[in-house]
Amino acid sequence: MAMRNILNSVLKKGVVRRFNAYKVDIVNKFKYGLNAPLKYQLLYCEPSQINSYTRFNPTNLPEHLSYIPTYLVKDRTMINALKNQFIVGGDWDKMIVPINCLRSYRQTIEKLRSGRSWQEVGEFERNVSKTIALTNINRKDKEVLAENRFKKLDELIKNVEETKYLKSQFELKRNSFREMGGIEVFVGREGELIQAHGGRHRLAIARHFSLSVIPVCVSLVHEDCVKSGKFSELKKRSLKLKGRHEYAQKKQS
Repeated sequence: MAMRNILNSVLKKGVVRRFNAYKVDIVNKFKYGLNAPLKYQLLYCEPSQINSYTRFNPTNLPEHLSYIPTYLVKDRTMINALKNQFIVGGDWDKMIVPINCLRSYRQTIEKLRSGRSWQEVGEFERNVSKTIALTNINRKDKEVLAENRFKKLDELIKNVEETKYLKSQFELKRNSFREMGGIEVFVGREGELIQAHGGRHRLAIARHFSLSVIPVCVSLVHEDCVKSGKFSELKKRSLKLKGRHEYAQKKQS
């Protein structure tokens, strides 16, 4: 029953996110022009372009306000802008740490290098404990979910090792919405890509196996990046890398 409720919640959340994304896109096109970034937009990049991880979380407010500085909590206008506009200024892109400081990333790399299990490197327990702390799921149900999740990750590891290729969300699910559910990134004011809260294991896998190109999902963009034209430059670079990605896909078939 608990797992069924989780599935229904995920499906409902996906529909709501699509609807909200379209609303955000319309507003931003009026404000920044027809070439404004799209929420959950697919970009292609080199894994080496992502070297930092955000310490800022604009989602699920107010439940997760502990992730962000006090002055931002008080600034409700800033919070609403981050949740509803997708393109926003401020210093959120400076709230970062090196990617190696991220425990889930670090433990995934450790597993890949040593050949140890998820349990042995501590990633299984970290995942179970964190989810129990943030939800009402009991430990037994969460362990079942975690086992399924890490089983899929093991299958992904095997596939990426063999093919040196990471599929986009559209390649995985034809009814996917843009790149929602992919490796999540924020785009800072200089066009830098910052690892966000989704796809940390996949990024570690891609970097470990030295993939040349990966698809990523853009979930937040700095306003200065759009106004300066740096996001347009990022899209041009992405288009070139897309060709490399498609070439790698053809080599598989």
